[in-house]
Parts: sequence; C-alpha cells; structure tokens
Amino acid sequence: MEKMTQLCKLGRQEAINIISGTKRVYYRHGVWNEYSLRDTAAVVKSIQNSGYGADVFKNAQGAFYVSIPSDGDMW
Repeated sequence: MEKMTQLCKLGRQEAINIISGTKRVYYRHGVWNEYSLRDTAAVVKSIQNSGYGADVFKNAQGAFYVSIPSDGDMW
C-alpha cells in the first residue's frame, strides 16, 4: 500500500469534518477488507452509524481513505 498520512483516529465528527466538501472517498468497513470508491454522503452516514468512529488517511495525491472497524476488529 502506498504511503498515507493519518488525519484522524477513531473519530466521528472529526472524520466527517475532514471529508466534508469532497464528492467521493475510498471506504472500507473492517480492516481486512479492500477499499472501494464511494459517495461521501454514504460514507458520512456509515461514520454516524459506527459505534467506533473512523480512521481517515490521505494519500500523496490528496485522496481520502476512510476505515471503519467492524465489531470483529475490536476483539
């Protein structure tokens, strides 16, 4: 995986604030899953419904990557 900068760790409102203003972000639910490109509005809803918040990363090209842990990741 390419080098990315972490902008947020398990944050809810902070993660939403970071990705607001974008149309699409890369998203995954569960650390073992692959990222897929999704509409930001749908990802915001996923962050709001998450019991853990989200990690947000940014790559060198400026794309955002949002990772929400699943319940299984937290054990």
